[in-house]
Amino acid sequence: MAVQSGRKRKSPAKRTSSSGKKTNSKRRKRKNDSYVATIVWLCVFLVIILCMTGVIGGAVGPAMKKFFLGLFGIMAYIIPICGLAYMGYTKLVNNKPVLPAFKISACSGLVILGTLLSFFAKVSFSDLLLLTEGRWKALYEAGSGGGAVFGMIGLLFFRIFGKGGSIAILILLCLVCLVF
Repeated sequence: MAVQSGRKRKSPAKRTSSSGKKTNSKRRKRKNDSYVATIVWLCVFLVIILCMTGVIGGAVGPAMKKFFLGLFGIMAYIIPICGLAYMGYTKLVNNKPVLPAFKISACSGLVILGTLLSFFAKVSFSDLLLLTEGRWKALYEAGSGGGAVFGMIGLLFFRIFGKGGSIAILILLCLVCLVF
């Protein structure tokens, strides 16, 4: 007869402790919360797109369209579409975390593009430099180019580099963002 050692054999089935069950339920809850957040952001982006295209009327649709055009200019059409594309890529299709470098590059690219568009707005930066008050209002009411947000960034670039230098630097920065 063979001699058996004093150790017990482990059964092939793995046993889970109560802490393992809690961890699984926390993961499941976190995943469900992620899906809820994705659906909420999907609804927000769709409402913005519908307002910007004029599908949602009444008092809310045109007011939201004027607000977003004043704040972001032409980028108000692009930002929700980019948000939907990002959501679709990360949450619904890929379901893997995105590298922070990709997030930073994409957001920087949108800011740079918005600032570049602000140089082609109806408002002249040389006229804005003469204003002591109301720069935000002038950019907001123009509603073209980069709007108030990107227009102020464009005004900063205009003060530092001038119009030609700003456009050249912003185009080069866009190319850098495309590479990364």
